[in-house]
Amino acid sequence: MTVNHTNLGDGGNTPKFTQTVTTTGLTVAAATSAAVTQTAVADAPAGGTGAAAGGWDTAGHRDSAITTINQMRADIAAIIADNTALRADVATLRGLVNSLINVMRAHNLVI
Repeated sequence: MTVNHTNLGDGGNTPKFTQTVTTTGLTVAAATSAAVTQTAVADAPAGGTGAAAGGWDTAGHRDSAITTINQMRADIAAIIADNTALRADVATLRGLVNSLINVMRAHNLVI
């Protein structure tokens, strides 16, 4: 990126100075975060009725519930990992912005 300042001071009619700052040494690392893909989570199975209300009335329903719970746990783990990666990406961008500001300060472009 190159920043050029010309025609400053009187509304742009008379050139006052031209200053060029090159920031070619400042690069941003590739993002470490990625889209989170949800696993195919089935609806939780129906519960029992009567004395079994609130529980699973068959072993198949119980097994289906366990599979659903495990898939949801995997999705939560993926979200946590991506959140960690996003925080690292933001930290990288903050460093780049600070470096860019320092370059601009060194050339008296910002205070």
